[in-house]
Amino acid sequence: MNGTLGLSKTDKTIPDVYRGLLNQEIVTLSLNIPIVDFGKRKYQRKIAEITKLNTKLSIEQQKQENKQTIEKLVNDFNTKTLTVNVIEKTREMNNKRYFITKERFMSGKINFFEYSNAEQQKANSALEYLKLLQTIYQNYYQIRKVTYLILYYNKILRMKK
Repeated sequence: MNGTLGLSKTDKTIPDVYRGLLNQEIVTLSLNIPIVDFGKRKYQRKIAEITKLNTKLSIEQQKQENKQTIEKLVNDFNTKTLTVNVIEKTREMNNKRYFITKERFMSGKINFFEYSNAEQQKANSALEYLKLLQTIYQNYYQIRKVTYLILYYNKILRMKK
């Protein structure tokens, strides 16, 4: 429903224009009822249902990807922690070999090439051990990061409900 009120008049001088105004009142009543929408609402509802389904599937897929990522990281972490003992024993053996070779080199029983080779193996085993520890700590913090983010976003989603 619309209503308007208008006041108007014309005259030769400006002060006379504002005296004795003509009152023009108009009231309009209108009603809009869509008789035929040519399936527009039905189409919009279908689009909304498809969007909702797509969102649900996307969330489920993300959950599966998160689960697989965590499983992979945990398996890598466990495998690498088991490997640490082997690498550490190898490093200890190379250290002992190096000290024995050093003593034998000092006494003149072996040549410089064998001594240099033992020294290089000692350095390589120490480097391999440190790289493995670095990878283990990276995996550990990656697991913490992923699980924290999952818990954080789940908490936010629960708060919105």
